[in-house]
Amino acid sequence: MVAKLATIGIVPGQDFDISKLAPEVAGALAKVPKPAQDKIAEWEKGGVAAGEATYVNGWSFTTKIGLYGTDYIQRAMITWFGLGANLPEDAIYPTSTGPDLKQNYNGANKYVMHFDKGQLPPVNGFWSITMYNA
Repeated sequence: MVAKLATIGIVPGQDFDISKLAPEVAGALAKVPKPAQDKIAEWEKGGVAAGEATYVNGWSFTTKIGLYGTDYIQRAMITWFGLGANLPEDAIYPTSTGPDLKQNYNGANKYVMHFDKGQLPPVNGFWSITMYNA
């Protein structure tokens, strides 16, 4: 991949200057972000169905984080949502965008996260909840 990117001037440790590319190449590169973002979002949404993620009680999570090799779409998806991730042995990042797969959370409603007595998430440190507007 490093060699492929070098053919268009993306080289480790060097600034990228799109103006050095042929106009047709620069134009094509300018169109890349939107379809790439769409592909990453679809990958994330399809993760449960594809077995890449687990869905339990309104929460999805994956243990395919931290070490990606050449799984660039998984790396991009994790970076999109969290700027990277620890190894699954160290952290799991459950995500819930709504009370079920078909309904997103809505600010007009109130939601409660409930754990029965003795049923808190198993941790050897801390856990936290992060809210974001997807």
